Amino acid sequence: MLKITFINVGYGDSILVEELRDSRRIFSMLIDGGAPYAGKYRASYDLWPARVPPFRYLQSHGIQSLDALFLTHFHIDHVGGMPSVMESCKFGQVWSNYVLADPGCLEGLNRMPVENPTAAEMRLSLGLLAQMQGIAKDAGKEIEVMGGRPRTIALTDQLRADFFAADPFLAARTGILAEAVLTAADSEKTRQALLQLDAIQNAAGVAIRLSYGGVRILLPADLPHSYWKSYLKEPELLRADLLKIAHHGQADSMTRELVAAIKPRHAIVSVSSDNPLGAPAPEVFAMFGPEVHLWATENIELHPYFPQTEPHGAVSFEISPDGDIAVAPELL
Repeated sequence: MLKITFINVGYGDSILVEELRDSRRIFSMLIDGGAPYAGKYRASYDLWPARVPPFRYLQSHGIQSLDALFLTHFHIDHVGGMPSVMESCKFGQVWSNYVLADPGCLEGLNRMPVENPTAAEMRLSLGLLAQMQGIAKDAGKEIEVMGGRPRTIALTDQLRADFFAADPFLAARTGILAEAVLTAADSEKTRQALLQLDAIQNAAGVAIRLSYGGVRILLPADLPHSYWKSYLKEPELLRADLLKIAHHGQADSMTRELVAAIKPRHAIVSVSSDNPLGAPAPEVFAMFGPEVHLWATENIELHPYFPQTEPHGAVSFEISPDGDIAVAPELL
């Protein structure tokens, strides 16, 4: 059985992938880590009891080691909780859309004042990425950059991961801007580089599609629908039974043509009821027909798509080898 658990981290992503045989876990991977459970972000968990930091979710389910970690991109709501997971769990392979050439350069950057909140958050995100690299190095591992080309990895004899290629221009631009951040001579140049880096990160992310038996699970991170335009000519590359709606259901996440190409049976959105960004957008859910079962990581109320439900800390999809999908919100 394959179990895909979307942890309620509020506005962010953290997805646990487990293959189980006779109740024995033979493979586990965490994709993204939500926001950090620290500083001002801690309140986003503590004030909403249904939410749970990924490291704590893993601990509560007796998971002490992970075979793989995958960071789709380094916005704060994806990279934030990854260092805590790496510090609390043994881990195997680590993948990311980008790594810093010299993480030590961030020490000087952190002492430079950055007043813009978005720029300050991106600086923190780079620091968390550097922290991930440091933890991996101490464990004798290197983080492998994904997205340079399409790549397929057999995770087990039944579970396969297809990594999509990142936008080559934006991948290169990420490296240029990150280097500019680290080498900028004054705070204004640093601020501008951080803002530009923030602006492209969603579109510079790396999507992954899992295949288990005849079931496919498409996890497109925060990629905008424009990324998939060329794939609409070959819709078989997009087909998925389970879809994580990109970018928390914001308006740039989906088009009707994209929904028609993917043809999901189930679609889930990672959301928070208190975010200020207008997510999820109701018009996105109107693109899905009545044959698609819609789910949300948090108990949002958005009629007619989501009725009010009991608070839940996660939503799990249990996929059998013959293709059946059972869905179970984990109540508190």
